[in-house]
Amino acid sequence: MRHALAPRGVPMLMLAVASVSSATAQDYPAVHLDTIEVRRGLMREGGLRVEHYRLTEPVPTVTVDRKDLELLPSDRVSDALARMPGVQVSGPPGEKKAFGLRGLTPDYTRVSIDGVQVPSSAGGRSFELMNVPTFLLEEASIIRNPGAENEADGIGGRISLRTRRMPTGNHLEIRGGSGGVDKIIDGRHGQFSVAGSRLFDSGFGVLGAINVDQRRISKIKDFSEFNYFGGPGGRGTIIDQREVKDIGNIDMMGQMGWGWKGGSFVAKSLYFNETVFLPNNRRDVYRRLTRELNGRELTRSTETSTLSHNALSFEQHFSPLLFLQLDASYSLANYDSRVRGRSVSNQLIATGGYLEKSKIEDKQYDLSAKATTLYQLGGEHELKYGVSLRRLERNSDRNIDSTTATGQISRTQSNIVSSTESDYAVGETLMAGFVQNRVRIGRLDLTPGLRYEQIENDLRGNGIAARREGRDLLPSFHTSYLLTDAVRLNAGVSRQLNRPQLQEIAPGITRRGQRLYEGDPNLKPARAWSYDAGLAYVTPYAFLGVNLFHREIDDVIESVEITRDRFRTRNVGNGRVRGVELEQRLNAALLGYAWLAPLTLTANQTFLDSKVYDPATGPRRFSETARFVSNWGVLWVDEATGLQLASSLSWITPRTILSYQGSGSLLYKKLRTNYFWDARIEKAIDANMSFYASVENILGQARDEFEAVPAGISRVARIETGRTFMIGTRGRF
Repeated sequence: MRHALAPRGVPMLMLAVASVSSATAQDYPAVHLDTIEVRRGLMREGGLRVEHYRLTEPVPTVTVDRKDLELLPSDRVSDALARMPGVQVSGPPGEKKAFGLRGLTPDYTRVSIDGVQVPSSAGGRSFELMNVPTFLLEEASIIRNPGAENEADGIGGRISLRTRRMPTGNHLEIRGGSGGVDKIIDGRHGQFSVAGSRLFDSGFGVLGAINVDQRRISKIKDFSEFNYFGGPGGRGTIIDQREVKDIGNIDMMGQMGWGWKGGSFVAKSLYFNETVFLPNNRRDVYRRLTRELNGRELTRSTETSTLSHNALSFEQHFSPLLFLQLDASYSLANYDSRVRGRSVSNQLIATGGYLEKSKIEDKQYDLSAKATTLYQLGGEHELKYGVSLRRLERNSDRNIDSTTATGQISRTQSNIVSSTESDYAVGETLMAGFVQNRVRIGRLDLTPGLRYEQIENDLRGNGIAARREGRDLLPSFHTSYLLTDAVRLNAGVSRQLNRPQLQEIAPGITRRGQRLYEGDPNLKPARAWSYDAGLAYVTPYAFLGVNLFHREIDDVIESVEITRDRFRTRNVGNGRVRGVELEQRLNAALLGYAWLAPLTLTANQTFLDSKVYDPATGPRRFSETARFVSNWGVLWVDEATGLQLASSLSWITPRTILSYQGSGSLLYKKLRTNYFWDARIEKAIDANMSFYASVENILGQARDEFEAVPAGISRVARIETGRTFMIGTRGRF
């Protein structure tokens, strides 16, 4: 058992270090905070994941652990996160790239890995969750309302990922499988993973893991654009677009650590690499009335995203009352893109094209020190205080050349101007400090805290240099009361903020795929007061939860499309978002029949309401905010027979985007109702080997979109990605 002093989420290499050393809770008997102890171990009784942490967490948090990650088709973190309460997926089936939390867009979400908000290099401040494999994870959590020890950036919520911990012994796990889209095996879908650990008597341990994924996503987009000027029927175009993506991931992690009485030292390395190859994308434009081909665009591209993260962690109990944690890390994120485009006439004759190369590099340095002190003074206290420093440096470079019909490359003056205005550099320094005291008085738990954050930006781009700085004092207060041993009431309030993306404040124009973004160094961060209140009921065979939340937000940040594929980010006014999150998990052993004990039913429902008081559009909802999101699951986990069955259904109601386009024009976009059904089966062959099979998007759901502007142009799109099958074997030794 981890010592009660150990703060939640410490990026420990080894749980086994505690057993190798003699630094157990019995070494420090002075203060016992059994209820206050933040424990990450998730117990299982009767086949049910008993969420005892809901009775002890200092701030509202929802967590999915490794065992649940393995039950449903969840090769990437994005697959698992989509089934958690309060989450809205932005993207078609098979390409769940971005996530909105609690009624807000993906820009209001932040991601940390082992306590560090790693750089993205892809434009946003959050690392893309499709780039993280669940095979390397121990758990994934959503911190709904942060305390002072958590970073305040991310009004929607913070997604906290914890990588694998060292087992308490030697361990080897191997997994391999193959699959396909709309067929069992198509030769383009596969996965191979291996993880191993070794624990030595000296207190030294090592762990290594590698994960390789390959998959193909085919997207079909059909647009109809109508211009009603010119009489009945009018003029316009029909666009037929075919996009095929071959995606490959190579992900690795390595850890080594030493444990001694009262402390440990851990070194950890993570490496994520994703390569997206688009071999032959085609975009045909037809005349709407005659259906004659008007032109064709062909593109061939490669995108590579990598993250290398190296961290050191030192922990030591200096006395029965004092625990110290020091962390240092270096992260390097790169995004490289190569695009070759060609234009073809209506006679299918090549007319020219372009060659584009883009690169974004992020370097990040993190240092932090945190101490925890336990004492008794009118109650049991857990006092935490610490400081942190982060330095992020980004460089973005883009070059574009023209090509002739025969493929010869030339650089025009227009190419030079376009390439230059897209180059920018950003330096960002973040300094923070916090103090937080958690006190237990009988069944009452109080956690007041205060955080200070100071940020400075140096910006260069398009011949312009600018400087930004900001200071924020961020109070928080969380409280809970154990009404009974199974029922906990909680409430919390905190001051949060949402900093603009780096590309949004950099001078000039940045490009991401076909999209151009205009930067504004004067863009203000959004700031909010965040309120939560809830109830958790936990027994060995049931969990019921309800959480109410409300956000009052100043200076809402949104990107609007001023012309096709050209975006401008602005502060659109103030806003609010509120909602109710319901969670249920029931084990059939409640009925009193032993043979039903393997059966568990899970569900969550989120009701959302939001408002942005935008002077340009009038009051409206936040973009892509559904009114209702729900997930339903059926699990059968029979350890006696080694059989695991799991099925999950997700349902998202229609979402609307209403944004200002400039010159008095408004864009109306609607995403129709989506529901996705996934299933997975795993059967043990013997004590060490098992067979598994899964299918995602059983119903073959597509993403349907509709757009309209007052000028009379509308676009209708249906993006289909098919059903994905996977079969394979797993071995544990």
